Amino acid sequence: METVGQKSDGKWLIDFLRENPMSSCHKIAENFNMEEEAVRLALEKLKLHGKIREVTLPLGNDLDPYSKLFYSVWSNAFRDLRTPDELVAYLSDASRRLENSEYIYHYTSLENAIKIMKGSLWHLADPKDMNDQLEYKNGDRAKWKNIFFASFMAEDKESIGMWSMYAQPWESGVKIAIPSKTAREWIAKTPIVYEISTQTFQKTGRTARLGEGELKLSAVAYTNGFEMTPPGKFKIMWSNQTNEHISNLRQYQRELTGYMKDQAWAYEKEIRIMADFPNLNGFQRVGIDVPDFVINAMILTPSPLFEGDFYEKLHQTVQREVQIDRSLFSGRLNVKSICQNCTWKRRQTIG
Repeated sequence: METVGQKSDGKWLIDFLRENPMSSCHKIAENFNMEEEAVRLALEKLKLHGKIREVTLPLGNDLDPYSKLFYSVWSNAFRDLRTPDELVAYLSDASRRLENSEYIYHYTSLENAIKIMKGSLWHLADPKDMNDQLEYKNGDRAKWKNIFFASFMAEDKESIGMWSMYAQPWESGVKIAIPSKTAREWIAKTPIVYEISTQTFQKTGRTARLGEGELKLSAVAYTNGFEMTPPGKFKIMWSNQTNEHISNLRQYQRELTGYMKDQAWAYEKEIRIMADFPNLNGFQRVGIDVPDFVINAMILTPSPLFEGDFYEKLHQTVQREVQIDRSLFSGRLNVKSICQNCTWKRRQTIG
């Protein structure tokens, strides 16, 4: 039986784990006819140098029912994620997830955009009010009570789907672009949330101080695993990448609450400003400050079917210089809104 000294460089172990990810110490020892203690020492050495990673799974798992520790060559690629905790950490790493997105984009109405700039306040809504009730149903109800968020699009500069869903009626729709770097700085410098009345949509005077990591920019992943019957092969998607290792999503309902939607929504490429904190006072809606440096960095784009003088309407009420862009689809659409007089839409203050 070989000893660790005879295989001291560790290359043999890295090569094996590259071909056989998620191997237990027992499996490795058995494959190389080695003592488990020798394998364990080699694993610890490679872990210390950051070359492999350790994943903990419940005993009785399918990989090795007698072991809960498994090892793979270290990788931060989406396709190689193995656990819900790794997935959440990946999606919450805003600096990496926004590497290919110079801006994040929020689609809304001119009325709401003006409220944001004049009030220097951005509302984060209660998840139970979101349009995707499948996500709400598949999340953990207790955890949802601690989560509030506002939604943005990453990667694509403009989307007809997003105009159609979130900036209606077309005649008064607006897209707000915020540089990703500015958004990260904004979130890092925001220490509190304000309670917002669900009746008046104004501050109530109550606040909650946020701990480290309780306000963040996080990405959303998409899956085919919520409604498949029979389940078939699960997959999780983010951007242009796919992961097929994390399955049985309902088993991880609590861990993935706020991070996972059905694949039907994948076109949104969603990034969220998400507050996730112990909601001890039972807030139903919250808001965060929007500092001047954020407002100054915003670029507003009117809907391709906007009616009237956008610049004039904006400056009559905001009375500050605002950067303005032109829609890629201006003069290129021939559609009419069916909800021009939709009073429900006009009442929404979604931030």
